[in-house]
Amino acid sequence: MSGVQDVVIAGGVESMSQVPIGSSSLDGVKAGHGAPNGDNINRKYNNIVFSQFEGAEITAKTFGISRDEMDEFGYLSHVKAAKATNEGRFQNEIVTRA
Repeated sequence: MSGVQDVVIAGGVESMSQVPIGSSSLDGVKAGHGAPNGDNINRKYNNIVFSQFEGAEITAKTFGISRDEMDEFGYLSHVKAAKATNEGRFQNEIVTRA
């Protein structure tokens, strides 16, 4: 909740650049990395299919947001992030890894 915390520490790692375009989850299974939806997930969520697309649909339905409203919000978020980046607002927060 914005404005509630005095200090927040967050971190993340992007790793999609390590996954060849066109790869499928089956490629990961064949390489010995396991299945994306194991037995525990399937038991807990009754074999629900997880995807970004399903998540967006569930979010829209839950909060009464139209597809156009969601697309507009996403677009404006990227516009604001690009503007802030170009203005140097994230200069001390983004570290490039070589």
